[in-house]
Amino acid sequence: MSDIGKNRTINLTLPEFAFVEGAGHERPNLLKGRNVILHIRSASIMEVFDRDSVHLNGDTLRFEFTNKNQFGFDEPMVIALHYSATLDEELDRSMLISRVLKPAAKWYCDYCDWEDLNIESNDR
Repeated sequence: MSDIGKNRTINLTLPEFAFVEGAGHERPNLLKGRNVILHIRSASIMEVFDRDSVHLNGDTLRFEFTNKNQFGFDEPMVIALHYSATLDEELDRSMLISRVLKPAAKWYCDYCDWEDLNIESNDR
């Protein structure tokens, strides 16, 4: 029997971060190959770039970091803020960096570690 129409309790929890996907009915997929992250609590949208292959405008709020991958290589990265709906970028720059961009960079590095482990286990 289907659960449609039955009363049930749904736990309305969300993660702190999630990837923004562009797949679906829209063509072309403007986010294909990009690492766009949503910080749910602040409604902030960021994007991760290889630091050596991007030039950001001087006023773009960003946090530079290095991911040491599972194979021992350093990957210089930068995470840049596209938009924050709940915070004023001009007034809250240091708070955005410490509470949104830095934790997002850590979350992304953890994701990269997880992906590296998947690659390594598939190679076996």
